[in-house]
Amino acid sequence: MAKPTVYLLSLGCARNLVDSEIILGKLKDTFLIKDQPKGVDLAIINTCAFIKEAKEESLEEIWDLIELKRKGEIKKLWVVGCLPQRYREEMQSELPEVDGFLGVEAGKNGLEEMLKNLQVPVKKDLCTSLSPRFRLTPSHYTYIKLSEGCDNLCSYCAISQIRGYLRSRPKQEIIKEIKDLSKNGRLKEINLVAQDTTLYGKDLYGKPALLDLLREVEKIGFLPWIRILYLHPANIDKNLITFIAQSEKICHYIDLPLQHISDKLLKRMNRRITKKEIYRLIEFIRKKIKNVSLRTT
Repeated sequence: MAKPTVYLLSLGCARNLVDSEIILGKLKDTFLIKDQPKGVDLAIINTCAFIKEAKEESLEEIWDLIELKRKGEIKKLWVVGCLPQRYREEMQSELPEVDGFLGVEAGKNGLEEMLKNLQVPVKKDLCTSLSPRFRLTPSHYTYIKLSEGCDNLCSYCAISQIRGYLRSRPKQEIIKEIKDLSKNGRLKEINLVAQDTTLYGKDLYGKPALLDLLREVEKIGFLPWIRILYLHPANIDKNLITFIAQSEKICHYIDLPLQHISDKLLKRMNRRITKKEIYRLIEFIRKKIKNVSLRTT
């Protein structure tokens, strides 16, 4: 008997991409994964709802898949991720063509239950919590999610409403995932991601533990390149910058979302940092890290 087919469209950030890889990792033994939606038994769209444009893109893509379903090109359609996490009731009412809705971290929260009700020929033991991710990135790089949610509570940001408060992964779980993904020798770069990587571990260990984690990750012998994303400027530890400067594996690249430089607006945004402190931080980074590349938003 031929395997049922599945197509997944992942929208939004790299953290969403990791969630999509987890979903496909749970499905890969039972479903044949397709790179086009036409003719599949199941189509899944992992949505973003962070800003207006992201919501609009998600809704446009949902309507495109609904149209394919109406034409008989798709048997079942699921919408998962940030959009149904925030607007599930409205979406259930306005999009009856969609067969199922799941919120964020769908691979961990509710996927198995929805699969049981899927009217396609699949095995009963569809997936396990130990299923490896199905990589959607090229073999030479991947994203590693350190935590979920955020405790910063910036006044303009919807992340805590969508993904909740900070929930870090234990260090050893992260180390094992990196080793498992890199053991074939083809992985050249890992990108560490979270809503705010500088807060990693604060909920588990009573204080931020990114520096402790990096010390462990750096010991992984066959991993040559480590990149850290989303470093909140108000939470950066100067010891972290010094460690990056001295490291032969960590990219001399600082992803520093400043958001603004006006003291008045920074205060209203609840960024917990001033213009003067931002300038001092950038000066310190440039002084410590030779030829540093700075990225901001």
